[in-house]
Amino acid sequence: METLSTKVLTAFKGNFAAMVERLYHEEPSLQGYQGTLESSIRMHFAQMSARNHLWKRDTFRRLLLHMYAKKCFAVLKNPEYIRVLANISAFGNTMVREPETWRKDSLTPQGQLASLIRHCFAQYDVPEFLEYVFAGDNKIHMLWYVQLGRGESVQQLSGFPVQFTKRMAHEFRATPFEFTVEQAIRRAQALGFGANVLRAEVLAWSSLQRNFENEAFKAEVIQFIARVPENLTIDVVEPVLEYVFQMQRQNPAYSMRGRTWAALARLSAEWHRDMARKREA
Repeated sequence: METLSTKVLTAFKGNFAAMVERLYHEEPSLQGYQGTLESSIRMHFAQMSARNHLWKRDTFRRLLLHMYAKKCFAVLKNPEYIRVLANISAFGNTMVREPETWRKDSLTPQGQLASLIRHCFAQYDVPEFLEYVFAGDNKIHMLWYVQLGRGESVQQLSGFPVQFTKRMAHEFRATPFEFTVEQAIRRAQALGFGANVLRAEVLAWSSLQRNFENEAFKAEVIQFIARVPENLTIDVVEPVLEYVFQMQRQNPAYSMRGRTWAALARLSAEWHRDMARKREA
């Protein structure tokens, strides 16, 4: 007996390819996402110029139709996954393999997209955690995936915010999949400065991941904390980070040279108590 869900799937299969072709040839529209699959695809096509960088539109169309041909319906019915395909398309002129030669090798939409990303861009091994950048907005991080996939080193990555040693670059490539790019950078820095894995992960999850400004001083702080012999947890580290960065804002010459963790922890505690009293006054 044909169920409602079966009827919906049959209609989807019959109309999807025609919809893609129609939206591909439509004049760009300023309409945004309106809660439908069609509006999602239309929005992404509209963001891809039909005159400049036509290959983005062409690649997006090719990916949509190929995923449809491979029956990746869970991908094609989800606007978040459509967004991943659009982000892949932004680098359509850098692919190392034709998207049409990709074969479905996973039963889950996440696995299918990860496999597609590797197929399109990874001529060489790329860390798994970087696959997730195609679900976000940071095109620089996506470019890093493309660059690593064609064999460039971490130190050669465009706009990389931190000066890495070879050890740090190795640790960056070995980052477990559960870390973000920002966390991976801080974790690799800490390991490169001699931290153990637990200490490196504390620093990765700390506020140091929020931005990459004032990097010379941040590298000094990371190197200092990496070598502290005491057992440190994030709730212990975070107040000290807040303290030292406030001290450095007040005095740009402030440095970590000659300091000990015990003294810093004591000064930090005093400073936080003073700040609390001022807020209560």
